[in-house]
Amino acid sequence: MGTTEQAKLTFGSGGWVLLVAFIIAIGIIGWSISGLFMGMRPVGDGRTVDSYGFALENLGEERAFLVSSGQPRDFLQSIDDPEVMAADDVAHFNAQIRGKYLVSADRVIGVSIDGVHRAYPIRVMNAHEICNDMLADVPIVVTFSPLCDSAVVFNRTVDGRERAFGVSGLLLNSNLVMYEKTDDPVASPPGLWSQLLMKSISGSESGTALDPIPGVCITTWSEWKKAHPDTTVIKPDPESMRRYKSFSYMRYLANGRLDYPVRNAQEHADQAIGLMSPILVVSAAGQTRSIRLDQLTESDGAVTFQIGGAPVTVAKTGERSALVESDADVLTVPTAWFAWASMHPGSAADWLEPGS
Repeated sequence: MGTTEQAKLTFGSGGWVLLVAFIIAIGIIGWSISGLFMGMRPVGDGRTVDSYGFALENLGEERAFLVSSGQPRDFLQSIDDPEVMAADDVAHFNAQIRGKYLVSADRVIGVSIDGVHRAYPIRVMNAHEICNDMLADVPIVVTFSPLCDSAVVFNRTVDGRERAFGVSGLLLNSNLVMYEKTDDPVASPPGLWSQLLMKSISGSESGTALDPIPGVCITTWSEWKKAHPDTTVIKPDPESMRRYKSFSYMRYLANGRLDYPVRNAQEHADQAIGLMSPILVVSAAGQTRSIRLDQLTESDGAVTFQIGGAPVTVAKTGERSALVESDADVLTVPTAWFAWASMHPGSAADWLEPGS
């Protein structure tokens, strides 16, 4: 009877695969442990608000609708001091990267200060939500809350001090909650700031208002460039290029279902307008009205409204976009219906009808 030779695993017969796998595993374990010693461990467990390390005193009634997004603090990294390029350089940039960073139909957040214009592509803001920038020598923070499709831009100088903001990983009524970046957030936990309430909501500065930049809109790149041919646009973060392709909330917005707690959600759902319907909130001279974009059509061209005695011209440029222009300092907030209604119930349904 012949003998059976026991197979032996050698480097040449496949042992190298196990060796490489072992080295990779050790590397991953070492990387994760190093975070504990180098301060790189994610802050926030994705479930409990208290685990995020923020100052939560003076939060008041907002506490009931402040929840974790499921991601830790700074899971989405803000863009700070982005590089920019001229509008005419975008086509060349697309060719350089052999892709389509920005094309005509793409939505952008358009910002103008003292005749200086800049665009912030939504595909970028989806993946960062916050951009700390400088425009016309004014320190600004561009904020975008994808779950609400809302854009608000603020002056970063608050109470005489220039700030920089980050993504907290928390949501208030499904809306973006920011925090002020500090040198030592452990020793001095930062408070929280709400995008659509436009103020601090916790900590020692709770109630402190942010100063919004007027005239902000979400429109298409082609229409923004046509209206402001001298505009610049921010360049992408090279390390985030793949993420820009994977982050899209259009299906979520079309679905119309809220995934996070929202104040008076059922009341909003009972209205004739859909929860995710795009609206434009306009405010001037103490008066606030809302425009339903679904009541405007692109074929109608631009329509002009009066708000607080100031004329505002709105031209629909897409299902969820419109170009806004005014010679006065008119606050304009593009957002989804439910988001504004949950934060500002008193002015949520004060509609401004076309032609009025």
